[in-house]
Parts: sequence; C-alpha cells; structure tokens
Amino acid sequence: FEQMQQAHMVTRKKRRIQISPGVPPQWVTATPDLLQQSNDLHSFYKEVTDDKIWDSLRYILQNTGHSWDQAKDCSCMRRAEVKSVHR
Repeated sequence: FEQMQQAHMVTRKKRRIQISPGVPPQWVTATPDLLQQSNDLHSFYKEVTDDKIWDSLRYILQNTGHSWDQAKDCSCMRRAEVKSVHR
C-alpha cells in the first residue's frame, strides 16, 4: 500500500490504486488514510459544517415519523436540536 499500487497475481502487471468513494467533496478522506492498516481512526471522524446537510438532518428529525402527533413518543423529536455532525 505504501507505493499506492496493486499487482495482478498472474501477469504481475502493476497499476496505481485509485479510490472513488462517490461522496461530497468535503467528505473525501485522503487515500493513505483509507488504506491504513492500523487502529488510528481520527481521520475518519471529521466534523461536517455544510449547512445543507445540517438543514436536511434537522428536517428529518423534526418533521418525519409521528412528530406532529402529541400522543406518540416520536413527537418529542419536533424539539430535537443538532449539536454536531461527524462523518
């Protein structure tokens, strides 16, 4: 992994490792961190500051399920407050 290459087992042909996670740009983790072979996970827990994501989470928490129905336990989610978001 240090050379960021992989080799075909039969032909021995080498190619560069490319990672395409398919996530928003601010969520991209450096390739060496994705390929690490240790238990150090600090680089995987980044705080998300994108307002669109925060607004979406607030909406899901406060407006879905039975949030409108006072008779249901779910109604307490109307007052839910997002304090931090990490990926």
